[in-house]
Amino acid sequence: MSTIKAIRLCCFSAAMLFAMASNADIPIDEIKAVLQANVNALAKKDAAAFAVTYATNPSMIDDNPPYSWSGKNAVNHYFNDVMEFAKKGGFTDATVTVTEVTHATQDGSKIYAVFPLDISYKDTKTNTAVKLKAAETVVFKKSINGKWLIKSSAWALIN
Repeated sequence: MSTIKAIRLCCFSAAMLFAMASNADIPIDEIKAVLQANVNALAKKDAAAFAVTYATNPSMIDDNPPYSWSGKNAVNHYFNDVMEFAKKGGFTDATVTVTEVTHATQDGSKIYAVFPLDISYKDTKTNTAVKLKAAETVVFKKSINGKWLIKSSAWALIN
């Protein structure tokens, strides 16, 4: 093995060890539970349960119009727009499962994390069951009472 390859391998190994060590301190189970509660509330059309997963003045990006929401009333507007989008599209019986984090980093009271999602729903227009993969990139912020809340999120379909 050449010296340059050995140096690259050492640097890569050190970076991976640092990343694994730093992720060990991140409360992955806590933030995953917040995101799962969020998507469960959306699937169950529970606006109140959905709202309590968010920090003050959040921002969201999604693939349905108007594509972005932010500020004081963002949660209510986003929830209503998603409900309208699902109604127009004929989407019912949705379930979303948050799977294992693929990336997470923490800086004090904020965590940036990427979670894959398994989604299923019934398309009433075609009378078919639909299964999709998506990812949600989320910034969590620790609240005054110590609870992790969603400060911002971006949603993307994978297939």
